[in-house]
Amino acid sequence: MTYEAVIFDLFGTLIDYLPYEEWKRSHSAVASVMCVSADEVRRAGRVTKPDRDVGRFGSLENDIRRICEVLCLSPTAEQIERVARIRLDINRRNLETMPKPGVFETLAALRRSGRKIGLVSDCTKEIPMVWAESKFAPLMDAAVFSCEARVSKPDPRIYEMACERLAVVPEKCLYVGDGGSHELNGAAQVGMTPILIRSYYDGDYDVSQPDATDWTGLTISDLSEVMGLLGST
Repeated sequence: MTYEAVIFDLFGTLIDYLPYEEWKRSHSAVASVMCVSADEVRRAGRVTKPDRDVGRFGSLENDIRRICEVLCLSPTAEQIERVARIRLDINRRNLETMPKPGVFETLAALRRSGRKIGLVSDCTKEIPMVWAESKFAPLMDAAVFSCEARVSKPDPRIYEMACERLAVVPEKCLYVGDGGSHELNGAAQVGMTPILIRSYYDGDYDVSQPDATDWTGLTISDLSEVMGLLGST
């Protein structure tokens, strides 16, 4: 099999999460703006995240309004703007400071090999809003974000969107992910070859990786291994 494209997950695959303490500080900053507790902010964030991941509310500002509704708050326009800045700053910092080891070397090697490079990420509005500023953006031929696509993994449509934008068929694609959101099985169901990258998280993070449990398919522990799999599969 000759693969024409490699499609990556984002969190846990191309980047790690920021240390949990940094996220806690951002929650505290939001809580201070809204005059509630950080625990309440986290709870409302968890409750609304599935809807925010598929762009149900239309904008970051509306995402914040929905979180406030869960908290029984009526925010001012200034409060919404301040919270939006906090959220954009923390996600920007995550993209800037937490790339996986060897990620840019691997992406450059894929580009030199002539393969197309894609991204499929389940995420809220903040990521696509800061994506163009990141070092990743110019290295990607196509990026599909669930909050813009209005569908999340493992729905086949999100993988098909990536293939359409890359102008490749799924059977010619490798998909690399850490196993969250049943993404690897979703990729396999549309015809891609899925690869699990082993990722481990700070114990404070509640990260579900259902496909990583009892996975028997192709597995890597470092992104640099992708090139070897291209040559041997």
